[in-house]
Amino acid sequence: MCVAIEKLRMGIDEIDDALLRLLNQRARLVLELGASKKRRGIPVRDRIREHQVLTRVRENNCGPLDDSSAVKIFQLIIRKSRSLQQQTSRQTPESPLEAPAKTISCETQPTNNEVVSQQSQRQMGAYLDTNGKVGAKMARS
Repeated sequence: MCVAIEKLRMGIDEIDDALLRLLNQRARLVLELGASKKRRGIPVRDRIREHQVLTRVRENNCGPLDDSSAVKIFQLIIRKSRSLQQQTSRQTPESPLEAPAKTISCETQPTNNEVVSQQSQRQMGAYLDTNGKVGAKMARS
């Protein structure tokens, strides 16, 4: 196999690993959110918040992934997040969520791509939105 192709695939694999870590980090926050909503008697689904997330995806997408594809990916993430919250809301204090049978260490050092990504976010001017979430405004091309 061509060395250039293998090198590109290794870069893709590193990004896939980083995406998986971030998705699981997001899922942990979603579980906390679900528990908080349950304590307060708030419904799991918040269509306004979902709309805000999808709008932010469209606004911050600078390609080459088209807006429609990016939105579809986030719609799936939102659906799966909602499902996690619903599972949490069905749990009783006596029966917490079970840990997965297979445990993978998610607390690893950032890869080179993650370090570059963190540096890029700082260079783009990361900000905290009104909900305290980190984001970055990027010019659309």
